[in-house]
Amino acid sequence: KLDRWTGSGVPAGQENSPSLTLTMSGNVQVYAVFVPRFLDIQVSANAHGTASPTGTVSVNPTLVFDLAATADDGYAFTNWTGTGTAGMANSQLSSGALSITPVDILAPSPLTFVANFAPAVRFTAAVTGSGSIEFGEAGSGSYRTLTGVTPVVAGTTYAVRAVPASTLFRFSAWSGTDAPATAASLFNVVADADKSFAASFVVRKHKV
Repeated sequence: KLDRWTGSGVPAGQENSPSLTLTMSGNVQVYAVFVPRFLDIQVSANAHGTASPTGTVSVNPTLVFDLAATADDGYAFTNWTGTGTAGMANSQLSSGALSITPVDILAPSPLTFVANFAPAVRFTAAVTGSGSIEFGEAGSGSYRTLTGVTPVVAGTTYAVRAVPASTLFRFSAWSGTDAPATAASLFNVVADADKSFAASFVVRKHKV
């Protein structure tokens, strides 16, 4: 939006006018100064967790805006909903930390974001060697790193996979109380109780 006029040719008292009336008697300089229109974003959380920031926030729509959701003990964050989530991928909406650029969202103002939570069980993960464990809702194709003790949504079926740190390493085996009876690096598990598993990685052997 237009903020003000500046320059040697701007008549006194018209600096903040929506238009100018100029009397030309020679070369003059006139500049229009524009600033972004601020946009209202409404952030809230359903029961069993919090969202940050919260309430109505006025933001510059051209800048990145960060939201964060935190579940209460015994619960897990599930997803973001609201008018501002239109067109976003599930992999974005299932992350408690969400970064958006409001000008890219094709939805009427104010944009709304609601953090949702559900009862949780806990996955405990450990790694031996060079690699990591990732998980995501089965069939979604979206994964995030599983480290230490992580609350997950009870009753949900998750895909869990072992990912070597590089091509120099390979997955070796699963172990732990709830380790799957498979040699494959990927398996599905139902979050019907607390689960504990570990992935081992070893150095690949190369023929020389």
